[in-house]
Amino acid sequence: PERVESLELGFKADLFDDRFLFTAAAFRITKSGIFETAGDGYAAGGSLNTGRTRVEGVEFGLVGNLTDSLLLQAALTLMDSEVLATSRILPITAPAGSSWLGKDIANFADTQFSAQARWQASDAVAIGGTATYKSEMHVGQPDSAADYNFTLDTYNFTIPAYWTFDAFASYQFSP
Repeated sequence: PERVESLELGFKADLFDDRFLFTAAAFRITKSGIFETAGDGYAAGGSLNTGRTRVEGVEFGLVGNLTDSLLLQAALTLMDSEVLATSRILPITAPAGSSWLGKDIANFADTQFSAQARWQASDAVAIGGTATYKSEMHVGQPDSAADYNFTLDTYNFTIPAYWTFDAFASYQFSP
C-alpha cells in the first residue's frame, strides 16, 4: 500500500466588510510506497512499492462578491516536486553518478492559477467564465521521475505552459 503524509499550515481572513475571503496555506505532501516498475524497459524486472516523492508549496485564494450579482474567485498555487527514492533503473547511456533523485515528478505543473467570474443576471440566469493556467510539465509515468536524458542533462519531453478558457451559462428551472 502507498502511504501519504500531508502537513498544512493555513490562514483565513475576511476582507472588505466580509465581502471577500482570503486564504493562504503552506503545505508538504510526502508519498511513499509508490508502485513502480523495476525493469529497465527491455527486460521484465517486476514491480516494487519503493518510490517516494515530495511536493512542497503555497496556495493563495480569494473569493467574494464584487457587487451583489458579480462573484469573483481566484487561486494561485506554487509548488516544487521531487523524487526522494526510487528503484527505477537508469538508462545504460547515463553517465556515472547519474540519479533519478531530485528530478521533477512526471506530469506535474509547478505553477497553477485559476480565476472565475460569475454574473447573476436574474434570479434564474447566471453567466460567467473561467481562465486556467498551468506551467510546463515534463512527461513520464505517473508518480515517478519525469523522463530525463542524462547525457544531454535535460528532460526528454516537455508540455509547454498553457491557458484554457471556458464560458458557462446556467438557468434555474425550479427552486
